[in-house]
Order: sequence, then C-alpha cells, then structure tokens
Amino acid sequence: MTNELYHHGDLKEALVDAALRTMEAESLQAVTLRRLAREAGVSHAAPYHHFQDLDALMAAVAARGFSLLRAAIAGNPAGVETDPFRRLQAAGKAYVIFAVSRPELFHLMFSGRWRDTKGYPQLKEEETLAFRALEEMMVGATGPSDGSSQITAAARAAWALVHGMATLLVDGRIDTPPNKDPVESAEQLTQEVMAVLGRGLRSL
Repeated sequence: MTNELYHHGDLKEALVDAALRTMEAESLQAVTLRRLAREAGVSHAAPYHHFQDLDALMAAVAARGFSLLRAAIAGNPAGVETDPFRRLQAAGKAYVIFAVSRPELFHLMFSGRWRDTKGYPQLKEEETLAFRALEEMMVGATGPSDGSSQITAAARAAWALVHGMATLLVDGRIDTPPNKDPVESAEQLTQEVMAVLGRGLRSL
C-alpha cells in the first residue's frame, strides 16, 4: 500500500528526513529501510526505487548534514559581517556547536563509511561545498596570497583545529564544568582556540 507522499514523488526526501529523526532520537543502528518504509506508509520495496541499499540512504543523510553544516558556518551573526577574523571565529564556533548539538549526525558525516565517494556524487558535492565555504572565509581573513595553495593549507589547518575540538567535545575527551550548558562550554573553548588561530593567520 502506498500513500499520497509516494505518489507525489516526495518519498526520497521523506526517507532522508525520517532517517535523520530516527538516528538523532535513538541511534544510527535503529535506522532500517524496512522501518522507514513502514513509518512512511509505503511498501517495503518502495525505498529501493530511490536508494539501492541502506548505505545509499545514509550517504544522503550525511550529504544533508554537510549542507546544514555549510549553512551554519557561512552564517553572519550580528556584528561580525564586516570583520573577516570575527567571521572566521564565528564560523569555527558554529562548526563546534553543530557537532555538540547533533553528535549522531556529526559522527555519521565523518565516520569514513564512504571513503570512496565516487558512487555518491551528492555527498561528494556537499563535502566540497562545505570546505569551499571555509576557504572563502580564509581568503577574507588573510587577504591576497602568493597562491591558492597557501589559502588551502590555511583552510585545512583551521578545519583540523575546529574539527579536533568538536570531536574531543562530542566524545567527552575534554572536561567541561558539570553544571554548565554543553553548548556554552563549547562556545567558550572554541573562542579560545580560534583566538590562537587568528594570531597565526595574522602572520601570513
């Protein structure tokens, strides 16, 4: 039995939405194509019209994650629009807050489950766009350089720095005040780390 959602061709996005909700409410292991089909009110075979297997579906969820991450780091909080260093710091904080707020999705995105993304062009594209957004901020923060390789190297260093901080926080490897909101702790720690990065970038 299929429902109106399937007839209108929205099942693909509905499955991604449902997989993301289930993963974040329960766990990655709780996500199965059969369960999602049942929740969508379609036959068990219907999801295979859009995803060849569970890996393909979860690659689409990871792609959604990179799209959300890119939107978060590219945002312009009030007061930082004209200051490239503050924009970069805000992007770093947004990255870490995203990870702390959505740990299951963050782990999926960087799990290494799709080391070869050739079979998942949407995932590859969203990964690339997320990194490009960071590179563009680097150009603004460092000014003209003698070549794009310098900007790429700086962007990779910044990414490694904030990603390392995010991973350590998500995995509970950094002690934070027990009675303090985790997001507030993440903001404070990231601010400290980004200040160190800013001093380094000013020397470029």
